[in-house]
Amino acid sequence: MEHPKFDDGGGTHSRWSTRSHYRHAASSTDSNIIRICTCGREVQLRTSWTSTNLGRCFRGCPGNEGKYCTTFQWVDPPMCRRSKEVIPGLLARMNRYDSAVKKAKEMVELESKRRRRCVVLLMLCVFCWATSLMLAIIHYRVP
Repeated sequence: MEHPKFDDGGGTHSRWSTRSHYRHAASSTDSNIIRICTCGREVQLRTSWTSTNLGRCFRGCPGNEGKYCTTFQWVDPPMCRRSKEVIPGLLARMNRYDSAVKKAKEMVELESKRRRRCVVLLMLCVFCWATSLMLAIIHYRVP
């Protein structure tokens, strides 16, 4: 799904997510808030996940089957320089941890499957041994 691209003077961006509640910038007033996009739908509050505007809220077109109009409005004020330096590193660290947890869960699942196979094979070996022992006993008892 392609997301709308927007430019705030710091480059073109295309990553965002929906935010469930509204936050207003100190400079926003009810008279200048965009509520309906140019394609006629109610705008959605979204969060930018780009490196230059990480976590910053904006209003934009909800889209239809990957198509979006050009309606766009920032809700939050621009991020300070320090936030732009720190937040991407924190997000990268969080993504590394998430990846490590996912990999560990996959390894645990593989180990669990391997153990189940080993138990089944052990039970099969015990069954075969018991069967052969019983056949040997019957063979030697028969006159």
